[in-house]
Amino acid sequence: MIEQSVEKKMAPYLERMTELDERVSALERSMSLLTEVQVDMLKRTSALQEEVKAIHQRAALLENAPPPIHIDKFFLDKYEQNNNIGQVGIKELGGTLNIGATYGSGAIPKDFTDQIQKDMEELKNAKSDISSGKTKPAQPAQEEKENSSSAFEKEETYTEVPIFDEDDPKEESI
Repeated sequence: MIEQSVEKKMAPYLERMTELDERVSALERSMSLLTEVQVDMLKRTSALQEEVKAIHQRAALLENAPPPIHIDKFFLDKYEQNNNIGQVGIKELGGTLNIGATYGSGAIPKDFTDQIQKDMEELKNAKSDISSGKTKPAQPAQEEKENSSSAFEKEETYTEVPIFDEDDPKEESI
């Protein structure tokens, strides 16, 4: 009985406490939302400040830049083209120049190139000997014959066969 009377007297206070509890919970939720909004606003403010700095920097660059020049027509009175390749001083130019289709790996076969280089060395030596007044002793006939014929040049004998045209009456009478 005492408990019931205490509960009756305490009931308005308990209701008030639950009501205050709900209000405190609502205030806490509002406070967390306000904190989130404040953080978002701070981020946006810092981003805007960076943009303003960038705009000021661009404006300073544009103020220092010369004004743009627009040319509608350009008349050239005299055009002079100078070629000063002789002043460069190129002593030797090596390599290959391929114009058109190249189906092999090199323009000239290596064996042929080696032979040409060997022949050029012999010619240079002979030229220097001639210019210095030295002459080489006569080579034996067999060595001379071997040096004069290269791997690509060999004498072969051919038999000439005349070809007659059936429509030509002059060739039939022969």
